[in-house]
Amino acid sequence: MPRQHPRSRPLRRALLAAATALASGGMASAGPVEAAPLDATPLHATPGPIPELPQSPAERLQAKLDSLGDDVTFSARRLTYEPAENKIYAEGRVRVEQNGYVLEAGALTYDRDAGTITARDGVRITDPDGNLIAADRAVVADSLAEGTIENVTLLLEDGSRARAATGERLANGDVLLDRAVYSPCVVCQGGDTPAWRLKAASVVHDKSAKRIVYRNATLDVFGVSVAPLPYLSHPDPTVKRASGLLVPEVGQRNELGLYADIPFHWAISDRQDFTGSTLVSTREAPIAIGEYRRHLGFGRLRAGGSLTYDTDAEDATGQDTANGEFRGHFYSNGRFVLSDAWSLDHQIQWASDDTFLRRTGLSDADTLVTSFDATGAYGRSSVRARGFAFQGLRVEDVAGRTPFILPLVNAEWVSDPGFLAGTARLSGNVQLLTRTGGQDSRRISAGASWTRRLTSDWGHVVRLDAQVRGDLYDVRDADRPDLIAEAGGTNPFAGRDGTHARGLARAGMTVSWPFVSSRGGVRQVIEPIVQGVAAPQGLNDTAIPNEDSRAFELSTLNLFDLNRTPGLDAIDSGSRLTYGLKYRVLTDLLDLQVMAGHSLRTEATPAIFADGTGLGGTASDIVAGLEARLGDRLDLVYRGQLDNKTLEPELTEVETRLDLHPVTLNAGYLRIDRDLVLPDRPDREEVRIDGQLAVTDHWTLFGGIIRDLSDRTDIATIEYETGVVYSNCCFELSLGVRDSNIIDRDVDPGTSFILRLRLKSLE
Repeated sequence: MPRQHPRSRPLRRALLAAATALASGGMASAGPVEAAPLDATPLHATPGPIPELPQSPAERLQAKLDSLGDDVTFSARRLTYEPAENKIYAEGRVRVEQNGYVLEAGALTYDRDAGTITARDGVRITDPDGNLIAADRAVVADSLAEGTIENVTLLLEDGSRARAATGERLANGDVLLDRAVYSPCVVCQGGDTPAWRLKAASVVHDKSAKRIVYRNATLDVFGVSVAPLPYLSHPDPTVKRASGLLVPEVGQRNELGLYADIPFHWAISDRQDFTGSTLVSTREAPIAIGEYRRHLGFGRLRAGGSLTYDTDAEDATGQDTANGEFRGHFYSNGRFVLSDAWSLDHQIQWASDDTFLRRTGLSDADTLVTSFDATGAYGRSSVRARGFAFQGLRVEDVAGRTPFILPLVNAEWVSDPGFLAGTARLSGNVQLLTRTGGQDSRRISAGASWTRRLTSDWGHVVRLDAQVRGDLYDVRDADRPDLIAEAGGTNPFAGRDGTHARGLARAGMTVSWPFVSSRGGVRQVIEPIVQGVAAPQGLNDTAIPNEDSRAFELSTLNLFDLNRTPGLDAIDSGSRLTYGLKYRVLTDLLDLQVMAGHSLRTEATPAIFADGTGLGGTASDIVAGLEARLGDRLDLVYRGQLDNKTLEPELTEVETRLDLHPVTLNAGYLRIDRDLVLPDRPDREEVRIDGQLAVTDHWTLFGGIIRDLSDRTDIATIEYETGVVYSNCCFELSLGVRDSNIIDRDVDPGTSFILRLRLKSLE
């Protein structure tokens, strides 16, 4: 029996007031007094005059009522008061509410002298957090916060249940269960044998720590005991993040053999945490892996990495080294708000060697990027300072010829609309690009531009543009280019040592005339577009290196831009005429947009824009694009580049997403047939497909494939993955198979198997 607190409790007011009402009119006999049946409307007890009772009971009742404070809601079908026993009996849909606690039962006895409530017949006690205790019988204090319980079921907020022969609830909210069984599977599975359960000699729900602790437990899976657990704890459902073991991963990889990864999460505080694990395998030394995250109030930080000592390390040629070596990687990223105007982003990526990440399965990246980005915004104007360093992980990458850029500064001032009847911009750029074993360049650029938009009475939309810019370059070590691309041993992107200057001036006018139709719930827009740009020829000096415009290709995205190159080094010089057509149809179900266009130039610059980029000659290739959305079920994107003479496709790229239950599918097709004699831009043809099939409510098949359709290699299937997942409300089990044909030094092709088991509510 729980101890009685010396102070009076609010529940006494309600029950004593009810008892007083039963005894009204003067009650001298010691026999029971019954009330007429009460309806289900709660009786709200409030302080008030006490009807006259025999002296001793009246004085005692008045003293207790005077000491009570908060109101209590109480209801029952029938009340009986026994003055001789000093007890109150309630029967029929009894309900008591106090301080967030709710007690429901078929019958209740309140012992005023002991300060206890004995409830029976379908007892249910709900605490302020929503946790429910169901029992055959319970003896609790009149605060409802503590007591002993028989044949108890503890139902937690997420539906998980713990059942026990006996239990006790302490005043601090902790629940102690003896000979208990816990499982979240009862709700979604039903039946007497859940998929998994924990059986323990004792279970404690620590309310203050918000954890459930088991002692002398065993884990049963499908009725079979698989693991003894002398001690186990996990957070209760009210906790969104807590320390403990996470879902382990067990599998097989060609490089690692059999492996297991068992992660641990440490919730250091509300603003920071750490996740660590040890990757243990049969073919490699253990790998320590960790990640730290922190929210600083003015920003966030995430940092992590791995470390191992490889006793069978190989050098760049694939030969075993005489001694072992440390291998690992490090990364960090974050964003910080420095003031109302300034923010800072950073990213650090580093690996001890080229193949460590792919060999261990930690990442498939072939280039690591370290960067910082400081941005200041002042109304419509801005300043941005950045820096970049690269670590190439491909076999052809040479560290000394991989650049780092520090700094790269862009500043832009933008006028308010209406300046000179339009909008003016002043811009500046500074870039320092350095290679430890190759060509270096320094660039300073400044420019001004002006834009005005007009609309005629006939609906024509006219955009006027004007731009001037000056560039100054300093080039060093041009005889050591970073790439050798042509048979003659020259680099099409290299410059010439010395200081070089150039100027740029151009003006353009773009006219579009949209025609709109809305009939029968279908909205259509047809918009022809014509653009003329005037600029001098010969603006691309071969002495100036091309560092930031190498990946240029003409597309519908940049067709009508005044400056169509992605950077400043290459210039789309000469005058040009560009024309195209846009079409859009919009209904309640369909949103379709199509665009195609072509460009004619007065100057051909094959040394800067080679055949295949779309601007190889004076007549550009035809570019086309399509975007379609069918409700939220289907997305389709097409991007194409057609030869302007033969209309043969030089670039075809299709991406689609289908979400039509039970199928979810993502597919992509890419074909490049340009015959570009440029580094890293070979012709290729490949297809990528990945998706899921929900066979039932619990079983899901997944898979994906990357297949090379060209004849450039003997490898047809680059990579595929397939597997099956079973999931319900209490656990998730997945088995996946992945096969890769990629070969890179000590990374060999092979098949991997991955097994994951997640016991929900234990993570």
